[in-house]
Amino acid sequence: MILFKSESLIGGKLMKILNYGSLNIDKIYNVSRLVEPGYAKIAKGYEVMSGGKGLNQSVALKKAGFQEVFHAGNIGKNGDFLKYTLLEYGIDISHLTKSNIDTGHAIIQVADDGMHTILVYSGSNYNNKKHEIDQVIDSFEVGDCLLVQNEINNVPYIIEKASQAGMRIFYNPSPFNKEVLNVSLENIETIIVNEYELLMITESKTADEAVKKLSKYNINVLFTKGKAGGTYYGSNKQVIEYRAYEVDEVDTTAVGDVFVGYFVAEVMLNNSIKNALEISAYAAALSTTKVGTVLSIPSIDEVDLHFGEKI
Repeated sequence: MILFKSESLIGGKLMKILNYGSLNIDKIYNVSRLVEPGYAKIAKGYEVMSGGKGLNQSVALKKAGFQEVFHAGNIGKNGDFLKYTLLEYGIDISHLTKSNIDTGHAIIQVADDGMHTILVYSGSNYNNKKHEIDQVIDSFEVGDCLLVQNEINNVPYIIEKASQAGMRIFYNPSPFNKEVLNVSLENIETIIVNEYELLMITESKTADEAVKKLSKYNINVLFTKGKAGGTYYGSNKQVIEYRAYEVDEVDTTAVGDVFVGYFVAEVMLNNSIKNALEISAYAAALSTTKVGTVLSIPSIDEVDLHFGEKI
């Protein structure tokens, strides 16, 4: 039986997770097939939802059972409903700031086979100021956790400040751009990457070559391979493979964010890496059986109910 914990304590102190991440307005278009270059298509349906890799991962952290989840980031003049989404799930928004520009948004196509495309406009997500970052990080202590993705600006600075504060840093450099190359990898505890990100960060031709290059930074590498599962390469030379679960997919939009949020939460809840990987993979699979992003994220109770003692 897997023990699902609900709090993380170090020296009697309740640990916190700070997710410094994006908040997007998701504009979701349902289509029979993804639109090909040079063609036009009439959508079968249209919805507007809360999203962004940051917001999705914050909700996943909370639904995975972690209690002290804080979200920092920037919303624009038309994004107030995003903070209400975070509040709905019990996420602390005291570190959110607001800009007088448009909120970041994403245009998402979801096809009948569950596949999707995403076009992101950064908007207010690229309006995080360094003095604001300083104020946020000052509210956290040694042993607290920073989770950060790559849909916001000043990521290298955020990671540097969190490292100086003694925080445990989990980095998901998605979507990849050249700014990722400015991140000091030695400050990171765990980097969570797909194959493209892994090869680009290390300027390698193969995954094996890339992992070998990253080993000099003494960090954990979680290499995700989609439907092929993935591999965790620990800084202690521990290597753990995990499988992906086969389900009837409806919408794969938030699958990566669910996996990342669950994994970070389970590690911070002191679960074993092996169990954290299996739980996260199953939670991610369950999320694809529902339409939407935030609404598709399963709770730890749903994972426990469906998963039980199958590990």
